Amino acid sequence: MLLVLGFIGAAVAYLVWDWAKGPEFSGGEPVEVTIEQGSSATKIAETLEEAKVVDNAMAFRLYMRLNDINADLRAGRYKLETAQPFDDLIAELRKGPPAEFVRLTIPEGMNVEQTAARVEEQTHITAADFLAAATPATARPTILPKGGTTLEGFFYPTTYFVEKKETAQTLVARMVSEFHKQTEDADLGADNDQGRTPYETLIIASLIEEEAKSADERDEISAVIHNRLQRNMPLGIDATIQYAVRKYEGQPLTVSDLNIDSPFNSRTRAGLPPHPISSPRKGSIEAALRPANSDYLYYVLTGDCVHHKFTADYNEFVVAKNNQPTNC
Repeated sequence: MLLVLGFIGAAVAYLVWDWAKGPEFSGGEPVEVTIEQGSSATKIAETLEEAKVVDNAMAFRLYMRLNDINADLRAGRYKLETAQPFDDLIAELRKGPPAEFVRLTIPEGMNVEQTAARVEEQTHITAADFLAAATPATARPTILPKGGTTLEGFFYPTTYFVEKKETAQTLVARMVSEFHKQTEDADLGADNDQGRTPYETLIIASLIEEEAKSADERDEISAVIHNRLQRNMPLGIDATIQYAVRKYEGQPLTVSDLNIDSPFNSRTRAGLPPHPISSPRKGSIEAALRPANSDYLYYVLTGDCVHHKFTADYNEFVVAKNNQPTNC
């Protein structure tokens, strides 16, 4: 009797081992499986058999018992494969389900409010929560001046992968960290050749981001901005007024808009606005650091609605302005 029982035990063990290693596994069909919280070993085995991840629930259950596996398997939603070898499967169930991410793409030139709206649109984080977290108390950029109260300009435009359990605070901190990572080789950490502080350079970069419709004109637009600043001329950049009146999508400005009493009205006030008006890409930051070597003071959009005519002559500017296309 003992010999018979031993033989049966050995046969069962062999069958379990054979099921466990499976055929030469080269990848099965992908399948999503949810292991419910508190599931017993039997329930787990049955769930895997129903999804065809294992061919035989009893064999998998015996494999778990022979290897003393039960409590350390974690609940959650898994992406598994059909006919998966037992040892690979156990390793995945012990590790736990992969974190679930959503893709968040922040285009260049978005300000904080626009970024918050995009975050709410593409993730579980609300715009209100993002805006509440978007302060230096959450993450303080190294170049933010003492007393700076906004993270405007520091949400680097790129694609982020946001875990479904991520908080607004951790996302804000990651985005500011990405800004540091992307700009660490741009020499932004010190006063530049134009005598501008790093933060002033970021402000200029945000203006370039809004004004340059073609990458090959960033340096020239930067030159106009720097030249006007040196002459204490108002910058005359309507994007700063649009920021002040919250017409972010290029809506036409009214006469009252143009006359608004605001530090962002660059038609009526010389110098830079108090802080960036959007988050620029690296190319705009580099252009702010290294403007073209020119005496340009003016630019006007040309007929292709992309490129500008640049000039240092006011009369030439007026002629170009009068001929500026109205359909752009």
